[in-house]
This record gives sequence, structure tokens and C-alpha cells, in this order.
Amino acid sequence: SRSSDAAWATRRQVAPVKLIDFGLSRRLGFEAGMRITPKIGTAEYMAPESFAGRIKPVLADRADMWSMGVVLHVIFIGHFPSPRLAELSMDEYLALPCWARISKPGRDLLGQLLHPDPARRPPVTHVLRHPWLAQAATRGGGPPPNLTAAVQSYAGAVDLRRLALAAAAREADDCELAPVRQAFRALELECGGSLTRAALERAAQQASRASAPLAAQLARAFEAVDIDGSGAVEWTELVAASLCTGGAPEAGTPCRGPAPLPPLRDDACRRAFGLLGQGAGALTAETLARAVATARGPADEPCGDTPSGGTGGSA
Repeated sequence: SRSSDAAWATRRQVAPVKLIDFGLSRRLGFEAGMRITPKIGTAEYMAPESFAGRIKPVLADRADMWSMGVVLHVIFIGHFPSPRLAELSMDEYLALPCWARISKPGRDLLGQLLHPDPARRPPVTHVLRHPWLAQAATRGGGPPPNLTAAVQSYAGAVDLRRLALAAAAREADDCELAPVRQAFRALELECGGSLTRAALERAAQQASRASAPLAAQLARAFEAVDIDGSGAVEWTELVAASLCTGGAPEAGTPCRGPAPLPPLRDDACRRAFGLLGQGAGALTAETLARAVATARGPADEPCGDTPSGGTGGSA
């Protein structure tokens, strides 16, 4: 894989790896006049229909599933799919000796993602429920104990505080977000991939689920948490809410064993201040107005680059 397509989130010895370089990405939508992006990007990740320039709008998301299959292929055996993938059936390809150490569920998911027919590739909601991914999402119990209260506190905060926390969330340390990420992934499963208000309300009715109280609180506070007005609670928005009651960090807090909720660190606050001030060194009515307009900007604008070590703009 090209080294520029992935990066360590921090310089620590144990650190998350993140996919990056989404500068040409757009949110999927089919408003009047919208067209599919032309053949631009890294060819190794392109689905066959993307490379041929024959994407059907109704199946455009399946091209992304192929790309995720390529990423999984690299994770499993260290290189891009072989040209033999076009010559062999998927069963024959995955029977090659190099796949012997990969689990059967892992090979099954990869085979679905790299199916040459986009209509037979699974949508993301099905992929999230695949046993190979679902077992990781459901491992480790319920959400952090204070996360529901943090969402409630965030919803009651003034607009400026919520905007500042949303900016700080983009700079939060990934090493300290593992419990929040686990809660988000569990909610994605229960909500069918997108944390819309209706999906959260349905998830809240599942009283036996550990995340039901969190889903209920997010549904009640939906307008406050959905700060960009996209119609769904996204990852960085949940991080922002989790920071609302985050305490001061202890000195030398390691990456392993993060606190139940991530702390609001001084360096993240300084970078958030710079983001809101747009490099001016001060917050003015003009810079804050621009920041609010950016937060509520068009949903299909290209994604920006990820701040170093932060949560926004990469997966």
C-alpha cells in the first residue's frame, strides 16, 4: 500500500493507524444536477466500474465497498490484489496458499467486498453486521458510564461552548477515544449504519441493549448534537459531546487503558482556538460567524485534510 494512504495518529509506540487522503471525497447524494466524480484518484483502490467510468448512481456506494476490500486485502497479506483476481473465481483466489492463515470469516468478508459485480457487493449496513466486524463492535460491554450524562450536558450548553467543543473534538487524542469509538460502533450496528434521529429512537426501544440509554439521550438532544445539520450524529460530533464533562488529564497518562471519557487537553484547546480564529490569534465576531457557517456548510463539499493526530477527515 502507498505509505501516503495511511498514517500513525500519534508518535507513540502504540498508536492507531488511520486512513487519510480523502481530499477528493464527497458525501453521497443525488440532488438535482449532481454528477458522479470522473475517474480521479489512486487506481489501485478503484472498483472495476470506477476505472471503466461506468458507475451507476444507485450503486455508487458499492465502489467504496470495493475500495475497503482493497484496504482489507492489504491488511491481510500486505499487498494490493493480484492481477490473478480477474482470472480466477473468488473461491479459487482465496484458496491460494497465501490465505491459509486468514480466518474463514475474514476471507468471506473480503470475497464479498471484492466481488466484480457491484450489484452483488454488500452495502455498508450489511458489512457492519458481518460476523468478522460485528464481533469486534460488540466486544467489551456497554458505553462509558458517563457518556449519556455528557451528551445531556452538551445539549444544555450554550452554542459557543458546543462550537468550541466541536473544534476541540477534531484535535482529540485517538488513543484516549477507544471507549467512545466502541460506543459509536455499537450504535452504528443498531442504527443500520447511520445515527439518524429515527434510527436512534428505534435503538432506544431495545431495552435489553446496553447502549439503549445513550441512544435515547442522543435522540432527545439530536438537534444540539448534530451541529453540522447533516441529519445524522457523526463520529466527531459524539466526541464533542463526550468532551463536555471531560476532566483534566493526569500527568503521563499512557495510551493504554484510557479513562472512561477522554480528557479535554490544553494542546487540543489551543489548536481548536486557532481553528476557530482561523489563524488570526484572536476570536472576533467575524471569525466566529465564518466558523458557524463552515459548521453548517453544504454536506457535499470536499473533505478537508486531517489535523495531525486528530479525529476529523479520516477513518
